[in-house]
Amino acid sequence: MNRASPLPVRRGPLSGAAAIPAALAAAFLAVSCGSTDVVAKYAARSFGAAAEALGSPSAGEFRVLASPGGEVLSLSADPGSAPRAVLSLDAAPFLEAGLDPARLPAGPDLTWTVEEGRLTGRFALGSAPLGGKPAASPTAHMDALAASARDRIGYHAQLGHYGLSLGGGNLVEWAADLAKNDKDWVLVLDPGFLAAAGVNTAGIRGWTLTEVPVDGPDGKMVEVEKLLLPYSLR
Repeated sequence: MNRASPLPVRRGPLSGAAAIPAALAAAFLAVSCGSTDVVAKYAARSFGAAAEALGSPSAGEFRVLASPGGEVLSLSADPGSAPRAVLSLDAAPFLEAGLDPARLPAGPDLTWTVEEGRLTGRFALGSAPLGGKPAASPTAHMDALAASARDRIGYHAQLGHYGLSLGGGNLVEWAADLAKNDKDWVLVLDPGFLAAAGVNTAGIRGWTLTEVPVDGPDGKMVEVEKLLLPYSLR
């Protein structure tokens, strides 16, 4: 496909957009190029700062992080719960683009459904324990996750982004330093499962389909398609 046009950075309630060069999309697959030492030292702290900017109230066993556009990431505060992460999106843009909910994937590690107008992904985040007690804060949760499942977390030094791999090629990313980055919170979806469910992935309202350069298994750069939705939190 042709490379997508520059992405809008969404501010507040989807206003005041600014351009992001498509080349910066390399940061959105941070998990593929992470340094575990950097992750262990800084990922939890920066996630805590992003969570504070988003607001992260508790809702039952979950810590809830809602983006300015209404997308919601819920992280379980219970190390024994399943799923450990839930991503909830407005289903309307996906249904408008052809989504057939009956064709969404379902499995032990991740499941997508459409419920009450929301496209919802539930993710196991692996089986490693997160510690002996529920995390008391977003920082503590990410600290425990970094220690128990480092393959889920990565860092892209060039652009200052950390990322959490939810599973199935879907990620969330946040800036290492909110004061120095206008792409503070980024949702990344793998378009493959949506295309298999009938979606025209190039026509999803509010999302940008683009080719993202990543390191291939042989060390050479390859490009994969991703759906991106970035926000500034300032």
